[in-house]
Amino acid sequence: EFRALDLFIQIAEALDYAHRSGIVHRDIKPSNVMLVKQKGDLKPQIKIVDFGIVRLAIDDEREKQKLTATGDIFGTPLYMSPEQTTGGAVTFASDVYSLGCTLYEVLTGRPPFKGANAFATLEQHQKDKPAPLRNAYEGGRFSDAIESIVARMLAKRKEDRYQSMQQLVRDLLRAQEGKRVYAEGLTLEELEQPLFEVDNKAVSPLAQVGVVQKRWLLPLALFFCFLLCCVVCVLWSK
Repeated sequence: EFRALDLFIQIAEALDYAHRSGIVHRDIKPSNVMLVKQKGDLKPQIKIVDFGIVRLAIDDEREKQKLTATGDIFGTPLYMSPEQTTGGAVTFASDVYSLGCTLYEVLTGRPPFKGANAFATLEQHQKDKPAPLRNAYEGGRFSDAIESIVARMLAKRKEDRYQSMQQLVRDLLRAQEGKRVYAEGLTLEELEQPLFEVDNKAVSPLAQVGVVQKRWLLPLALFFCFLLCCVVCVLWSK
């Protein structure tokens, strides 16, 4: 799980760069993500390929309708978002869903949906709920954080998914550190709370001595400055 999180943080960051340039990939899948390790690299670098069916994100509603009026459907059935399967408007959240399908497969060894044929698979994307990771991979041990992250990425309604790759990266980083994640339904205020309460009484004696010593540093410094001034004044008077 930790290894997968490290890789998918890189993928999400790369897609965030594309999204900030107004580009929706529309065909995120394992075969379009390459690991490239050059001489001297400590770990492989992520390269996203096949931008052949990208679409520019358009704000103007009339232009959106012109582009989607033909009901065009592009993508790979195993990784297509529900809105893609019906020829609906594609947004950044569509890439979030496809990346969720990819993460699901990396963690469990199988995609979240796979029907008898392409049409059956598309219908599952529209209607079925994916099995939890721990059910899809027998014997797999997954944290509640990664279960929640994948579930949010695979939400049927795009409004219920992460609305940006930056939001996803934040949760992936928190999951990697063993912290609470936004996908678990917590508020931003709750996210800032520590995982464990610190018992002040449990502070070691050495730490307590250090705290006491620090409290006396300023008064002692002022006292020695006063003495130094007195010595200088006496010497100057002579």
